[in-house]
Amino acid sequence: MGGLNLLMDINAVEPVTIGAIASRLYFYYSYTHEVSGDLAEIRCALFGLHKVAILNHDELGQETLINMLLRNYLHYNLYDQAEKLRSKAPKSQSR
Repeated sequence: MGGLNLLMDINAVEPVTIGAIASRLYFYYSYTHEVSGDLAEIRCALFGLHKVAILNHDELGQETLINMLLRNYLHYNLYDQAEKLRSKAPKSQSR
């Protein structure tokens, strides 16, 4: 849980400038759990981080976390949940 607390602390620093770094950390946080085989354990944490990214208006973080959540669902063949998340995810306005 120490890594999750660090990610939450990073979000509190400066949401505008830290967005790109936080997005990388989100990816590696998810990837390390994927490699170690305990990807399902972090699904709730990813949703929590996504909520924080929404509150901070961090579009890059939101997109990264949606991708990590979709990857998480697809890893466990949870196609219906992945489709529900994809259909309800906000569309990026910057691209």
